[in-house]
Amino acid sequence: MKSFFLLLGCLAPFSVHAQVWDANFDFSARTYPFGAAIGVEGGYGVPIWGDTAEYKYGYTRVGGRLQSSGVVNTLTGQVEVFPISFWGLQLKSGWGHRQLDDISTLDCTRLECSGSLSRTSLGSPLFWAAGPFFGRVRLEYTWVASSENTYPLLADESTNLRLRGSGDEIRRWDVLAGLKIREDLKAMLFYETNKAQKTESRNETYGAIVRHSWDSHTVYFGTGIYESTTTSPHLQFFGSYVLTFAQGLGY
Repeated sequence: MKSFFLLLGCLAPFSVHAQVWDANFDFSARTYPFGAAIGVEGGYGVPIWGDTAEYKYGYTRVGGRLQSSGVVNTLTGQVEVFPISFWGLQLKSGWGHRQLDDISTLDCTRLECSGSLSRTSLGSPLFWAAGPFFGRVRLEYTWVASSENTYPLLADESTNLRLRGSGDEIRRWDVLAGLKIREDLKAMLFYETNKAQKTESRNETYGAIVRHSWDSHTVYFGTGIYESTTTSPHLQFFGSYVLTFAQGLGY
């Protein structure tokens, strides 16, 4: 990761570079709450100032993502504006259809687990680095609405929260701090919390991740503790594989 924890006053003169495509395929799975999915994502980034060979540049990006677990299928579009490479705003809007009979942490006999959901989210990530250390802090708000109203509450499989069926808002915080052991090997600690604003349903996950990369391949393995307002703390294992076809402008 590029080192960029410096003052904004050090900005380079305006210098637009060529547009950049990005594309990848990924597979991820976790043991609790149990879930697995595959996805493809692509985007088109345009530098708006600075030198992309360093950290001192800004860019915009438009992209899309298609994800499926078999019973849950989602399509999401995204627009990003990064005034400087390590901080920006991300706006996402998506639609998904699901046909779930069971969710390990939620009761589908009393909650809406099927039908279509729309999601619109606004997030702001901040990346940092100093020597071999690096990290990210991100705040994101997501507005969720359901096409089905059989039950007053719905089960959100992406966060495992109970949401108001007529519409709800999810606030997410996540913090990650890592150490680069080698160029191809990194170790990280993380913390994430999600809270539904109308139902007060909440969860937390915290633990450790190891990242190994080679050529265009990247694998992640991690473990942590998951706890929520609907379940006691559980040990969690998770992993993912990413195949990068084209590297974009972002971190």
